[in-house]
Amino acid sequence: MITSTALAPRDRGARVTSARARVALCRGVGVLLCISVAQAADVSVVGGPWSRSFGQAQLQAGAGTDFPAHLASDELVAMVSISNAEGASWSLHISRVGNEAQWPSDVSVSVKRSGGSGQAGISGGLGYQTLTSEPQLFFSGNGNYENIEILLRLEGVTVQAPPGFYSLAIQYEFQVL
Repeated sequence: MITSTALAPRDRGARVTSARARVALCRGVGVLLCISVAQAADVSVVGGPWSRSFGQAQLQAGAGTDFPAHLASDELVAMVSISNAEGASWSLHISRVGNEAQWPSDVSVSVKRSGGSGQAGISGGLGYQTLTSEPQLFFSGNGNYENIEILLRLEGVTVQAPPGFYSLAIQYEFQVL
């Protein structure tokens, strides 16, 4: 079974008014939302545990064949909303948190954004980006933006992968520039 967890901060929006980095509390184990801002903005990451089991039913053509290249694609794992940004520019970085060493080396987890409405332009994030343990720019914009869908893709799982439970969390780091 492969699982990714995305959980919402307790207050749905983490209002930050100091220049120091702060971490919004999350329910349970899962996505960490790190906020580092000099200006206030409300950020909401709403999601829930995502899990998928793979077995004989997912084989391309039954026994003796392998899994499809993309076992999961365009799986909704979270919704991000940014409000009260008052026209300020901001960026969202992502990284993978968890025991990467336990994962088969050929398996990659990628995310992209889709959807959304609001009054700001957003650049980047429309193509899948492979998650790594190092934070990387996911997308950036200015002003408010609501209901940005975060979609997940899982690829590289083969029948040679040892059976087991693989988990990770996606960390979102929001910064007002």
